[in-house]
Amino acid sequence: MKLPCSIKTFDYHAENFSVHMVTSSEKTFFTNAFIVETENSVILIDSMMTISEAEFLKQSIINIGKELSAVIITHPHPDHYNGLSTIIGEDHHISIYGTEKSSEVIINSFDDKEKKWRPYFGDEWPKVKIPPNRFIQGSEVLYFDNIRFSFEEIGKGESNSDLLIKVGNHDSVIFVGDLVFNNMHSFMNDGHSSLWISKLQKIKEKAHESCIIFTGHGEPDQAYLLIEKQINYIKFYQNEIQSISQGRSHLTDDEKSIFVEIISRRYPNYKLLDFISAGANSVATEMAFSKSISI
Repeated sequence: MKLPCSIKTFDYHAENFSVHMVTSSEKTFFTNAFIVETENSVILIDSMMTISEAEFLKQSIINIGKELSAVIITHPHPDHYNGLSTIIGEDHHISIYGTEKSSEVIINSFDDKEKKWRPYFGDEWPKVKIPPNRFIQGSEVLYFDNIRFSFEEIGKGESNSDLLIKVGNHDSVIFVGDLVFNNMHSFMNDGHSSLWISKLQKIKEKAHESCIIFTGHGEPDQAYLLIEKQINYIKFYQNEIQSISQGRSHLTDDEKSIFVEIISRRYPNYKLLDFISAGANSVATEMAFSKSISI
């Protein structure tokens, strides 16, 4: 079962780098991984979910013909880190940047992810997981081939540990992992939606108007536009959960069906429909807990 991928290239000549965006199929959630090409090397951001997708990504790096100097993992969801062993193999000298919390989550969830996904993907599911080995803490600036990479540890947001990366001397682009989806229903399962909103609001305040966001799922676009869309999506999702759940920590199957209809009607052109119901109980639990605390 070979899973198809596509690739697009975005050139930033003024900053002396290019971004090659590799996108998976719907079967693995239209996930994006990125190859940042500098004058003499490439830096990989995220690594896909399955072996054939990771092989496509690896071949794309080989086709560029420059040394892979580093890997960055944006957050600990398997569609973003799972393919790393296929890409780097036995080359343990490559620095893999991420948060310490991401590394812990990847290691601690290995068996659970294996049980959940191997029956679905079979031999396409990698047997070896490689977590980050160079930890970003707080804010940090690194240079790869004289290109500035500015890291910010976001903490809990869309996932249990999100990492934001600004690239270029003028912060021309921002890689946000899954903090922002574009025309895709969001993955709400980790249950930090209110924190997620607050983190996005802070990112929006700092982003300049011409900055472009590269998302974990969906096309890149202007930072302000995409962040505002994402905040509005999460708020609408929360409000509808609260309206249906009435303070309960879960929805019945019938209530989930109603909820899916409401969300899909509000966002009729969004992809990844299964994500709507998948996160419903996580957000209901979060809302119920926050209500009990406020009381």
